[in-house]
Amino acid sequence: MYKIDLPVTRCLPGMVTAEPVIDLTTGLTIVGAEQILTDTIIQKLYKFNYNKICVYVGPWNNIWNVAPEVIEKYEGHRKELKVILDHLTVTKVLDIKALKEIAERMQLDFNQNYTILACINMIRLADEYIYTHSINVALLSMLMGKWMECNEEMIEELILLALVHDVGQERIPEKVLNGTDGFACDDYNQMTKYIRYGYEVLGEIRHNKMEHPVVSQKLQNIINIADIYDAMTTHRIYRKNQSPFEVLELLQNGVFGQLDPEILMTFINNIANYYVGTFVVLSTGEVGEVVFVHPHCVYRPIVRVGEIYIDLHVQHHIKILQIA
Repeated sequence: MYKIDLPVTRCLPGMVTAEPVIDLTTGLTIVGAEQILTDTIIQKLYKFNYNKICVYVGPWNNIWNVAPEVIEKYEGHRKELKVILDHLTVTKVLDIKALKEIAERMQLDFNQNYTILACINMIRLADEYIYTHSINVALLSMLMGKWMECNEEMIEELILLALVHDVGQERIPEKVLNGTDGFACDDYNQMTKYIRYGYEVLGEIRHNKMEHPVVSQKLQNIINIADIYDAMTTHRIYRKNQSPFEVLELLQNGVFGQLDPEILMTFINNIANYYVGTFVVLSTGEVGEVVFVHPHCVYRPIVRVGEIYIDLHVQHHIKILQIA
């Protein structure tokens, strides 16, 4: 975990103090170190006119400020999808009706863009990667569909296809996907084949089950970008996760192959703005807050460290290593 001086106005219940808060007049400790902040404590700090206090920032912090009921809905959809995909693995039959019900409820439950990105950033379950990743790709695809001004029918189809886009991974043994001892050669071969497996299963699903068997290239391109973004920002056993800003740079520079330029730039220009206000770890070892995103270079934002503003678009030698 990292320490950072945070304005009291940005403190949220659930954060933990990294250092004691001392009354400068009496020398008495107002709030001790390692104390969980509550609404009462935060209001108390306001009375003592504190501008900043030192807190820990880490993945457990409620920086995204998501209501517990929203996280509960996300978990519910993930569990429902697990049942559907597990059933597909055993019976080779996809329950289209149940899948459509999930898609419809996801549109109702996640109608705020910020809420969608908050869930994607907060919930990372390594041992449930297939299902979490599929939900995330569906949510990101839904977001992109809105940004691309797709109609409701197209957005529902986007969600449906995104939910089963990685269905080939169901044929990969769990010990290979989630193991901790590294890959044997055969394990790696299984991982690289999952895309082909997925196309085989999806081809059968689209041909026999879907009401619209011909899926437009536009929808596939949207799902491809969502798939890459979520996969690269998620920690996996065979590689570390990369920061959203680093992934946006790689996407724009064509590292992942030829992607639809219109869809890609719509995604990059929209999603970067939602990271304003998050804390990042810089290659200098400092922790700072993203305060501004350059419209012409969204992956090199301005970061505030204490009272100093670092423009990463100008200071190219400094990079964002990860979200704090």
